Amino acid sequence: MTWLLAALWPLVWHFGIGASLIAAALAVAFLTTFRKTALIAAAAIAVAMVAYGIGAVDGKRYMQARWDAAEAAMLGLAGKARDDAEAAFPEVADVPDPPPADDAPAPCRVPDRYDRDCQ
Repeated sequence: MTWLLAALWPLVWHFGIGASLIAAALAVAFLTTFRKTALIAAAAIAVAMVAYGIGAVDGKRYMQARWDAAEAAMLGLAGKARDDAEAAFPEVADVPDPPPADDAPAPCRVPDRYDRDCQ
């Protein structure tokens, strides 16, 4: 859950700053004579906030697509490498897997109050 908050914090922070600036610009627009300038500034900040949000989401999707493509390419190359290795050494390709090891746990080497070695 912490990683989610850490990932969302920049968005919350930037949108908070943007909302504060929009509120300040609207306050200036309704309390002073610089109405048009303040409204233009508020609109520009709102547009920048929307563009930032869209950019963050699209950037995340783009990076995820790149990661997925790289993973698919890696899996394809790994499969090809295994097939090539099995073709190069056919006598090894038919060897069965070794039997599973005993289920007996390994003895503890050093007593540890947190039981890190004997889990």
